[in-house]
Amino acid sequence: MYFLQTNKKEKTRLLGLFLSIIMILSSAVTSWAAYDDVSPYPVYRGLINPQENMLKMTVTDAAGSTLPYFALGTGVMSVTNTRFNPFAPMTEMDALAAVVNASGMSEQIEPNPTNWRTGYIDMATQMGIITDVDFAEYSNTPDTPFTKLVTAEKFNRWLSTGLQKETKYKLSPNATVRRIDAAELFHNNQELVAPAKGFTLLKGEIVDQKTITEDGVNKIATSVKQDTGGYITILSNQDIPVVKNGQISLNMTNLSKGEVASFYYKNNQVQFAISEVTTAQTINGTFQSLNGDTLTILDFNNQIRTYKTHPNMVILEVEGELDNQGKSRTIAAKDLIFNQDMQLAIKNGLVHELKSFIPRDSDLDGYIPAESKLIAGVVLDVTANYVTLTDNKQYYINPDTFILRNGELTDYRDIKEGDRVKLFFDDIYTPMVTRAEVEGPQRQVDTIIKGTIDSYALGRGELALKSVTKLNGDRWVAADTSYTKLKLSGDIYDGSKKVTTAKLKDYKGQEIYAVLAKNQNNPTIEKANIRRGSALSFSDEISQVDYPGSYLNIETNLINYTEGTLIVKDGRIVAPGNLQANVGAYVESGTNKNASLIVMNNTQYSSDNKSYPYKIYRGTIEDIFDYSIELGNDKDDRYYYEMRGSVWASFRAGSEGPRISYNDSTTIYDSDYNRGKGKEIPVRDFRDYKYEGSRYDDEDPVYYDRQVYVVTKDDVAISINFLSESGYDEVNTQNVMTGKVKAVDITAKTLTLSEVSKYNSLREIFVPQQTEELIDISKASIISGNKELPKLSAEQLIGKKIRAVYKQNTTRKNNGIVIIVD
Repeated sequence: MYFLQTNKKEKTRLLGLFLSIIMILSSAVTSWAAYDDVSPYPVYRGLINPQENMLKMTVTDAAGSTLPYFALGTGVMSVTNTRFNPFAPMTEMDALAAVVNASGMSEQIEPNPTNWRTGYIDMATQMGIITDVDFAEYSNTPDTPFTKLVTAEKFNRWLSTGLQKETKYKLSPNATVRRIDAAELFHNNQELVAPAKGFTLLKGEIVDQKTITEDGVNKIATSVKQDTGGYITILSNQDIPVVKNGQISLNMTNLSKGEVASFYYKNNQVQFAISEVTTAQTINGTFQSLNGDTLTILDFNNQIRTYKTHPNMVILEVEGELDNQGKSRTIAAKDLIFNQDMQLAIKNGLVHELKSFIPRDSDLDGYIPAESKLIAGVVLDVTANYVTLTDNKQYYINPDTFILRNGELTDYRDIKEGDRVKLFFDDIYTPMVTRAEVEGPQRQVDTIIKGTIDSYALGRGELALKSVTKLNGDRWVAADTSYTKLKLSGDIYDGSKKVTTAKLKDYKGQEIYAVLAKNQNNPTIEKANIRRGSALSFSDEISQVDYPGSYLNIETNLINYTEGTLIVKDGRIVAPGNLQANVGAYVESGTNKNASLIVMNNTQYSSDNKSYPYKIYRGTIEDIFDYSIELGNDKDDRYYYEMRGSVWASFRAGSEGPRISYNDSTTIYDSDYNRGKGKEIPVRDFRDYKYEGSRYDDEDPVYYDRQVYVVTKDDVAISINFLSESGYDEVNTQNVMTGKVKAVDITAKTLTLSEVSKYNSLREIFVPQQTEELIDISKASIISGNKELPKLSAEQLIGKKIRAVYKQNTTRKNNGIVIIVD
């Protein structure tokens, strides 16, 4: 009996111990039904059939090299019975096939069972990768082309053409390319190859790894801090091929915390991953500037260096010196001091940590260093004498104030309403600015969208929208799916009231307007407004702005605005105080006439804008002096013309026309020379014509009494262009358009403009157009900053906003006269 009781107690004790062990083990693994619902970051999963990728990526002769795996994983190159043959030389045909594969166009090749080469050659010819010059090398053997060994220069040139962007290579141009060299070329240009093959590159540092249970299955959750900002989770269960140190496996735990890895995502699955084991590099120097994500330092060898910063870069202020570091604290970028000693921790080409040093010297207690006072804010107004921030405080500037934009020295006119600025002061007791830095394009508008609120993920800071459209001029057009889930970096308003993210769930189904900016190429919401009631829209001139009453008049409708209204002026988010009358605008409100969105464009071209630095004249050369010209009335006309705002105003030259200065940097061009072929006139030669008399002499010198266009900035000529060819000689038919340069054809000398607005002289506003426009630039003066841009450099204009004075030639093609880059 005693034995039975003891045995029973022992069984009970063992059972309790067993259950305790089970509970302890189970507590080490977090269990979830669907990890996506609880993860604070977006979740990416592996393959359904990983063995297929493992088969095509398994290599037995790569000698521990990681280089072949990117080309194999993306299908650019392949193995034969697990052999990559890394040192085998490549023929030109091998190179063409790999390039077409890398471009993503091989799927469109019609299979030829008798000769696979023909399909690749035909596709390469269609894409412009190979030309008649390449075929000419095989004129004696046309039936067996591209059998020679390929050189590094030719391989890279073909790849650049296939990807439509210049790629980089390391070999000598005439070196023979081996298969391992080709793999390295693709690996080093994966930012171009991956998207061409349909892959999204997710790259960053492994910051955490844990085991979770999802639907009863143990899985590895790997947290990654992305190079582009933000975090993601890779959820795997032996279903992602992982490459590390030249070896491949399905074990995600081979990746360690602190490593940098690239994850290749396609068809809603992570196809494979490659570890890039790197150690942090330490760089010492002194702080020069931080503009956006670009950090500039002066190293201790007196060399200027620039680095890109990680979006989550940590900035520390450390007491002491580089070799004697004390206590530290986290500070903001605005607290960094010019010429301050600093130490950078750089990993994977990005600055992850910045240490700034504050020496402690008791002898200097009470000393106030230069530029030690700093004020940051958003610009409300700017003149030659002061900058007003949105707190309505004025800070004084003068010609000696050091003003920087994008790291370059400029003047007050490059400070725009809505810009974020940092103002530095030598004297902490007076409002005189010593140095002003425009912080960058944070408040520049990339897109304006409208959609219906679906949900908000608090953990990810992500707003989900449905039925999203984007504003194109004065019309809404369908937006792609990239705008359905957006990160929130600014405030959301319901009227004038800020809406907390916790309350967003209450607005499900409501329509919202959002102004988006690009942060590390990802669209983020800078400011948003929720509309009440059905939409009303107006597109016309704002005839009145009443600041005390907070309303404006458009199309005889009084529309109210608040601090929560989205107000965009010339592509920048601005405050209500920057609203302007007598300019074209697009306005949307609810039926309560409370504005959700006000968009004003091209206000800088208003005739009321006295600070716009450019002037355009048209007339004839009356006289030439030393570094100046006198402008006379236009050819066979009683007036000369000056563009005021966006219309030509006429003036009678009288006894003395306007005197315009030029200098050695002025571009002087005769577009009429040699039947329109044109030639540049050296300034030295043009100055010599001052000895030729005037237009009233018996023998008119060649440049007198000639029709000319003159573009000035700050009343000094940048461009003087003699142009009287038919199509350019009728002032009243010349007009103005604005837009963004979409494409440039150097050979045809044309620009293609999108987002076009044309000036309507009857309504006296710019009217958005829904079509693209083609501009012939063969005779045009292209002005960028303080100089004229050569036609062969016009590709620099792609993506830039321009203002064009033009003469319409055909329905879609226009003769450009003057083009000014914003």
